[in-house]
Amino acid sequence: FYAIELDEFKTIVDAFADEAQRLGIPTQVGVTWCNTRGIVDRLCYAASRGILGAHVGHPFFMPMTQDSYRSFWQDVHRAVPERFALIHYNTPRAPNYQFGQDYARLQEEIPNLVGTKHAGSDITEFLSLIALAPELSHFTGEHAMTAYMMFGARGVYSWFANFNAPYMCAWYDDIVRGRWDEARHRQERMHA
Repeated sequence: FYAIELDEFKTIVDAFADEAQRLGIPTQVGVTWCNTRGIVDRLCYAASRGILGAHVGHPFFMPMTQDSYRSFWQDVHRAVPERFALIHYNTPRAPNYQFGQDYARLQEEIPNLVGTKHAGSDITEFLSLIALAPELSHFTGEHAMTAYMMFGARGVYSWFANFNAPYMCAWYDDIVRGRWDEARHRQERMHA
């Protein structure tokens, strides 16, 4: 949603919230934008519509100092109710990539930070993330789903589910049930 203007975002959130609430499904939305004000505006609107959490990517086009990064998260935290869950989209393609020790500090200051989307590919780095910030739920993408979930990832943010939801559900089920050979096979097919 990083390229959707606020009025378009509101239209999408309205439809999404109406349908999800009609079905009783808890929801989150993505609120990434190119500046803090845009993210805060999206957070406030989502919370006002009964959305329960957000996938937050910090402003992505320039590095932030430690102080500005901390201020960003304080602004995000203040924009929503305490019960509103925040998951950080941590991608190595953007400045301010975070590591386990960064999340260990951040979760002390931002109590409604509940997780991360870890888009990196370094298993050692991921193991450090799990070890240093175990209170957070860490998610991955298809690129490392089997390996990362074997070592503690709680789930996946999947683009592929839009194309083949049954495949993703079966893959997730293989992992949850400890069918590692089947999960490995699905991982290999994803990369074929």
